[in-house]
Amino acid sequence: MIWTAEWTRGDVFGLLQVVVAILGFGLAIWQLVRTANATVASNRALQRRLLYNDLLVMLPDVHSLEDAVDKAARSKSRDEVSVALVTYSRRVASMVGALKSDPALKDHKVTKALAAAAKAAGDLKSTLYDEAEPDVQAMVRPVQTKIQTASRETGEAIATLQRSADAEKQKKKRADG
Repeated sequence: MIWTAEWTRGDVFGLLQVVVAILGFGLAIWQLVRTANATVASNRALQRRLLYNDLLVMLPDVHSLEDAVDKAARSKSRDEVSVALVTYSRRVASMVGALKSDPALKDHKVTKALAAAAKAAGDLKSTLYDEAEPDVQAMVRPVQTKIQTASRETGEAIATLQRSADAEKQKKKRADG
């Protein structure tokens, strides 16, 4: 086609087809980008919700492990304290691993408190049999303090997540309604 002032109907329709095709491809690409962004946001929300559910399950476990360490310390039995400390250290270490998988909680104070308590429990267990007749309660007391701190931090983190989840639900209701 030579560029002239006289356009035939076919030329006009051809040009319109090109314009419509370009707009169609642009709209399709825009929709794909929106879908990808929505998928990423949905995935993040799902991961956060799964972590929140894990924390809800962890809290009673943290409390029962704390109670087991306290009971063992009251018994003054090195063997019972050893078993309680190993159980606490192993289970809490796996919880810490789960928390560190979320970038938002990787350096959170609950993760640090649980890690410190698990480390202290493991460290004490490894030195529990160094003395012939140790004062088991005195040896366990600093670890119990760290365990109590971790338990409190876990409860606070769950309460914070609950408040943020409730706020998101209210925000979504207002946006939808």
